[in-house]
Amino acid sequence: MNLTHQTEGLELSLDSVLLDRRRRIVGNGVSSGFDVAEFTTTTQSLSEGSARTVLVDGTLSLDLLTDLTFHSELRYQDHKERLRIDQSDVTVYPTLSTTIGVQTTLDQRTTSRLREASAELEWQAHSSLAVTGGWGWSQEKLRLPDLENADADFVNGTLIEDGYIFGANFRPDAQWSVRGRFRDFGQGSLQLHEIADHHTRQASGAIRFQGDTAFAEVSTLHRRSQNPFADSRTANTTYSLSGAYTPDEELTMHGAYSLSEIDSRTRTNFYFSPSPLPVSTLVGFRGETQTLSAGVDLDLTERLHGSAIGSYTTVHGDFELDMYQWSVDLWVDIPIGRTGVRVEQVDYNEAGNPDDYDAWMTFLYFTTQSTPDSR
Repeated sequence: MNLTHQTEGLELSLDSVLLDRRRRIVGNGVSSGFDVAEFTTTTQSLSEGSARTVLVDGTLSLDLLTDLTFHSELRYQDHKERLRIDQSDVTVYPTLSTTIGVQTTLDQRTTSRLREASAELEWQAHSSLAVTGGWGWSQEKLRLPDLENADADFVNGTLIEDGYIFGANFRPDAQWSVRGRFRDFGQGSLQLHEIADHHTRQASGAIRFQGDTAFAEVSTLHRRSQNPFADSRTANTTYSLSGAYTPDEELTMHGAYSLSEIDSRTRTNFYFSPSPLPVSTLVGFRGETQTLSAGVDLDLTERLHGSAIGSYTTVHGDFELDMYQWSVDLWVDIPIGRTGVRVEQVDYNEAGNPDDYDAWMTFLYFTTQSTPDSR
């Protein structure tokens, strides 16, 4: 749901989303390995659960003076999920004539409530330069599943922080623009099965040229997240170059290149053979990812449209991989939406990993959008 209100000097907007998911997972498998002796484990499991997420975003813009505007943003996220797991594992040691059965029954419940607020002043210092500055605050309350009773795992808590926001937008003429933004507060907004970041810092900048039939943009984004409790840290710096050319109304060609430098780590308590004792160890990834993509969009007739895009991604660092992906999409406009077919192909190759795969996918789809003229 989206609600907006606009008058002279005032703009209000409220967006809300409700997501409700249900899932049922049936698992059966056999694995084998060696610890004290050779073994085979047979697993049977049934998991059923549900998740509900409520998102509410609000924005306010108020003209205080001719060249001074107040901006405020509010964000609320309420996420609850429950997963009931019933699993049995039967491990057989043939050489020891031993069989061990383990029955696991868990009722996992997860809750995350996130609140964020920010207030900024935008000053039109010059007809071609606007600068902003402000302050932001965020709070996240977490409750995670307690998988083992009486252990020292983190189960619940509250994360609160605040910080500053700075930005600038410079437009010397109608074609060129330079913008930058720095934000020193906020939670990571990651899924709950990943790391819950305590602090996030983000800075971005871009230079853009916009012409009548083409545009080009160079941008950079730096994001750093850390959590002292888990001794986790992620630093990611991305450099991007993108552009598009539209020689006429029926044809658009576009392309992009990005380079991401990644340095991440987190602490884990695990045991590595031959020692059976848990060892506090830092694990993570350090390296770079490059992606090159190009595509074309074409209006074949007034109602028939098509597009094609291809990309190549390569990763170098603690592990190496190459991935190729392309897709072709063809659709027809109909009175209440559009319908079409899309074919995709993915080729994934990871050095030293036998789990490489090559996948072909075909999608037949129909989409519709409600408009005042629709019936």
